[in-house]
Amino acid sequence: MKLEVQPLEAVVLGFGFSSIFVLSLYFWKIFEGKKPQGYFYDENSQTEILKRVSSVVVFSFTCISFLNIKADHRQRDDVDLFRWFGLHFDGQISLAIANTLMLNSILFLGEIVQYLWGMNESDYFQIDLLTFKNLVLVPIFEELIFRACLINIFIEANIMSMHKCVLILPIFFAVAHLHHLYRQRHLPAEQFKRAALQKVFQIFYTQVFGIYAGYIYVYTGSLWAAIALHAQCNYFGFPSFGNLFDEEFPVLKRQIVGYLYLVGVVCFFNFFGFFMDPNYYNPWLLKHYYSLNPIIDPTVSG
Repeated sequence: MKLEVQPLEAVVLGFGFSSIFVLSLYFWKIFEGKKPQGYFYDENSQTEILKRVSSVVVFSFTCISFLNIKADHRQRDDVDLFRWFGLHFDGQISLAIANTLMLNSILFLGEIVQYLWGMNESDYFQIDLLTFKNLVLVPIFEELIFRACLINIFIEANIMSMHKCVLILPIFFAVAHLHHLYRQRHLPAEQFKRAALQKVFQIFYTQVFGIYAGYIYVYTGSLWAAIALHAQCNYFGFPSFGNLFDEEFPVLKRQIVGYLYLVGVVCFFNFFGFFMDPNYYNPWLLKHYYSLNPIIDPTVSG
């Protein structure tokens, strides 16, 4: 399977897929009519979750079908539809997922110790629809669209280097989270300003996460690994740095956790190349890119 796509067409598809993904979350609003003044919209209610999930599922399968129809299946016959999207199952999948989770656990070492010492607790302490959405459905469909679809399209179009794709394309993923701000437009000016600043910060760390997940995807060739990473990061949430300054906890514990955060970051960057060595996983996308742009060491160049 090979997707024949021109550079301009790839850009249009990138904007289109990202925009429609967000719009699909609000598809059901068309049929709801105008809400009374003071109506509280709860996006985490079971009804809203089911509506959003159903529209995103339909949109995602539409994207897959569109790309499948557009692709030339006579070329690159060793890459079928599932492998093209990184959804194939083979001997490397379990290794890719295990290595990804171990690497990410190193990065979150300080956070994990906080859980063990009772300094922090997860938002997902019970199994319900909201937990299933945030830990299963959101990682699957966001990674499918913003990692597999967008990165593959841009690599197939050969617009920019693989590393630039991984570094730049997450902006679609980050900006897509701005739609939450639209619902807060009626807040008082000061509250809206605080909400806007929070969204700017969210765009920053979402961009960073998108880059992280992008490298996991291209180096392993497995979308399952990126999905597992996304799920684990959603479970941990943003690191609880505030606990390091909370006098409720013993000074020694706070100091140890602080050091473990630093150790985790240092070890993460030192072991990234070991855990994400493409030779373990035989990723077709990386092989395809470097066949078009041959260099000596794909793990360090781009």
